[in-house]
Amino acid sequence: MSETNTGMKTTQQFIKEITQRMTEVSSEEYEADRQRRNYEADLRKIEILNAGEGEAKYFDCRICKNKGIIAFMNEYGFPSYKDCECKKKRECYRMMERSGIHPEMLRKFTFQNFEDNELWQKDMKFKAMQYAKSDLSEWLVLSGQSGSGKTHLCTAVSKHLLSQGHEVRYMLWSEIARRLMQLKYKEAEFDDFYRQITDAEVLYIDDFFKSHKDPLLAYDVINARYLAREKRPTIISTEMNLDAIRNIDEALAGRIRERSENYCYQIKQDPNRNYRYRKRNAG
Repeated sequence: MSETNTGMKTTQQFIKEITQRMTEVSSEEYEADRQRRNYEADLRKIEILNAGEGEAKYFDCRICKNKGIIAFMNEYGFPSYKDCECKKKRECYRMMERSGIHPEMLRKFTFQNFEDNELWQKDMKFKAMQYAKSDLSEWLVLSGQSGSGKTHLCTAVSKHLLSQGHEVRYMLWSEIARRLMQLKYKEAEFDDFYRQITDAEVLYIDDFFKSHKDPLLAYDVINARYLAREKRPTIISTEMNLDAIRNIDEALAGRIRERSENYCYQIKQDPNRNYRYRKRNAG
């Protein structure tokens, strides 16, 4: 083969290689440009989604704008979603509502709206407000006269704790007892419901022992929270004072008294302290 032919072949190979490389570079640039455009489009979608207003209930959250979720770009460069921190708080509100506290009660039962014309009312309100501002290492117990505002103040405390980011689970004692007895032969469901009660960050038991005065069942629930390694703040409203509970089960009353040493207020049984009844008659 002549040197001329050899030179032509070398030149052709060179041109072919250059063309191939240019094609490869062009393809890479095209792919990079495509990925960049897709990424920018995804960012715009995320921005639009996060800017939109939702309709989640109970309170106004400016982080997720009441949608309950937040869009973001994950570590792999794809749009993803996560629950907003407000979602757990909304679930707590929902549970309180579903358990019998009407949304109107959540709105009305505040410290500001509590009637405190008499000294005992001022004392009970002060005790509840002090607990709401505490480190929650103890329990709050409001006991005694029906209609005296125990549920009002316990709900106000719960609302304050919810606003501070705590998870509060509200349950009527009658509902706790009914569900536990109903599920006693369904081990998995029983364990799940039992843990929801005993492991709740803050548990609010309303009308404790008003019905289903089963001391073993009550002691089991109270003792589980009493013995927990981590503090388990518990809010209890009950028409029974601690002496009456002690007559049913001394150990149960002892557990409650010990945990609520500084935040236990007992209202003397007196029909004149039933302001719910007085308001109804006045109307």
